[in-house]
Amino acid sequence: MRTELGISNRGGAAAASAAAFAIIVIDLWLAPTITAFTRLTLSCAALSLYALLTRGNWPALGLTLHPAGGWVWWLKATLVIGTGVGVFILLASGVLWVARVDLGIRGFTDISEFRRFVWRACLWAPVTEESVYRFALCVPLIRLIGERMTILASGAAFAALHFRYGNPAPDNFIAGFALAWAFLRSRTLLVPVGLHALGNLCVALFLLAKGV
Repeated sequence: MRTELGISNRGGAAAASAAAFAIIVIDLWLAPTITAFTRLTLSCAALSLYALLTRGNWPALGLTLHPAGGWVWWLKATLVIGTGVGVFILLASGVLWVARVDLGIRGFTDISEFRRFVWRACLWAPVTEESVYRFALCVPLIRLIGERMTILASGAAFAALHFRYGNPAPDNFIAGFALAWAFLRSRTLLVPVGLHALGNLCVALFLLAKGV
């Protein structure tokens, strides 16, 4: 039998949502200098509360190895999601180019910079950011406000995070919505983590080519 994602008890979901809001506020406030350890501490606090409220129902928290639909389906979906995000980036970049808006995106100056970016953006960022902006935020919200509003909340918060980073690129604006959708549909955190890592790897390769 399929386990629905989220905290079924409405009172518990409301309490968890309040905690999630506090976590997001803290994360956005500290965003320019936040460490992976701090972000993992925030997500672990959410995990402890949510596990208590669901009595350790890990599938309800999206902590399972098996996505809804199976891994083969999600491998195919990755191509569709990637194509959609890519088209959006091209269109948005075209509009910004016509408007002569320079986002200050520069290529890597050497291979060591590329390696540091890959380590940070393709490993730590997917794990820590998804644990906050998908797990901590979406799990309590889904039963309170529904799927669409949860996706909007998660995507908007993720976009705000990158504005705080000083990196308001088109991909960072749209990615959060796609990752939230993937989390709610797959019902496992592994899918958005994988998509996030893959997306950042594509960015890394683009910046490497741009800097050559």
